[in-house]
Amino acid sequence: MSESPNPALALLEFERRIQSATSNREVAFRAVNDASQVFDFDQAVLWRVDVFGRPLIAVASGLADVSADSPFQQWLVRLMQSITPAEFDQARAWTIGELPEAVVTDGAEWCPAHLLHCPLRGPTGTPLGGMLFLRGTAFSEPEGARADWVARSAGYGLWAWRSDRHGFKRFLKSRATWRNLAIVGVLAALAGLIPVRLSALAPAEITPLRPIPITSPLDGVVREIVVKPNQIVKADEVLVVLDDTALRSRLELASRSLDIARADLQRATFKSFTDEASRFELQLLNARVQEKVMSEHLWMPVMNVAMYTTSSKKMKGVKPHMLYQNTFYKGLDYSF
Repeated sequence: MSESPNPALALLEFERRIQSATSNREVAFRAVNDASQVFDFDQAVLWRVDVFGRPLIAVASGLADVSADSPFQQWLVRLMQSITPAEFDQARAWTIGELPEAVVTDGAEWCPAHLLHCPLRGPTGTPLGGMLFLRGTAFSEPEGARADWVARSAGYGLWAWRSDRHGFKRFLKSRATWRNLAIVGVLAALAGLIPVRLSALAPAEITPLRPIPITSPLDGVVREIVVKPNQIVKADEVLVVLDDTALRSRLELASRSLDIARADLQRATFKSFTDEASRFELQLLNARVQEKVMSEHLWMPVMNVAMYTTSSKKMKGVKPHMLYQNTFYKGLDYSF
């Protein structure tokens, strides 16, 4: 771009645009792009200082955004670190021959022949960063002065917006703020004194403290469970009822076999009065009847199943899953 015929008017217009910016980012964007109306350059870069004192590329002319992980941004950071002195208070022009060889090699496609580096400072002299102007030809002394003026105007604009962002500090210094915070703190402390019932849902497994083994003296199918899960039971209380279908069938068959043996015995008894051979058969049939009674278990279990304990003590307040106790009754009478 050709040099402006009236540099003073160009600088005034630049300052007006900086002053009309509505944000810190807009100030930086106008500084690198509108400075081309003041003097000629190929590219301008504005960098700030992060919390660790390291250079941070804020904006570059001709680019909407500079990605933090792009090679160009990383090269610019290394370039700023190599040309920024500890006391950066005045502008300086650089040539490619004065730059570190590693920086020139890494940025061969971006590094021009001449650079002009200007500091960014606020009205109080607070360092804010810097502006770097790059082009292929050398910068003249008047262009250096204009570049320094542009950087000073941009620094004042950035400092102004940076100061406005400290409104939070002024908010903390206000007496009304601390009074409101004290009231909120007292209310929070009073609310903390109110008891609050808390509950939580979590999986759990209940195991018995003194487990009691549960057994049954006979096999069978459970027909009914009388008690409910975790119900407290007492001694001699019915817990489970077994199905008595098989036992009743067995009892019926045993009763019929015994009836047949009794009939044979009665028939042989009558014949023994007249027949000598029947007397010997009578003893055999009597023994058979005795065998039928003993083989079919005259003591048959009832179908009612109650609490079964292995000791003579009463068990009260126990929660077994199943306890069995079989009671017996004399099911058959084989006497005549």
